Amino acid sequence: MNKVILIQIIVTVLSILLGTLLHFTYQLSGNNKIVGLFSSINESTWEHLKLSFFPIILLGIIEYFFINKYVNNFSEALMIASTISIILVPILFYTYENIFKKHNYIVNILIFIITVIISQFIKYKIITMQDFSTVTTNILSIFGIVVISIAFIIFTYNPPKLELFRNPLK
Repeated sequence: MNKVILIQIIVTVLSILLGTLLHFTYQLSGNNKIVGLFSSINESTWEHLKLSFFPIILLGIIEYFFINKYVNNFSEALMIASTISIILVPILFYTYENIFKKHNYIVNILIFIITVIISQFIKYKIITMQDFSTVTTNILSIFGIVVISIAFIIFTYNPPKLELFRNPLK
């Protein structure tokens, strides 16, 4: 097995584990507001998007130092993978919710796991493609990641009155 595939498998497993941990860290921290910026602070769909987004970004940054000599298009792949993760969660969640008209925690967990696996697989495909990266696409990718991160930070404690941000337990 080559190094890139092995690292991708490790990062995928760690993303799932870290995302699972982030579901509980806010409460375990005694509701620390800084921890809440990166953890789920309630059961809204928006807060659950952090569980895939931040692990993919954090572990992607670490991963870069191990595989940057062997891959292409890394910042673009990281931006695309993290964006796909935050698009897939609501699509899968609301689709299953509308079909079955109820919540199932096992299905919710499977949606999270499937989302991370798909996102990481797409990242792998992009980083193993022929190099298409430019200074502009690198800057735009990093800018996109920063903008999405800022949106998570802002909307964590100032959520709009939209379904995506609604805590179903209140």
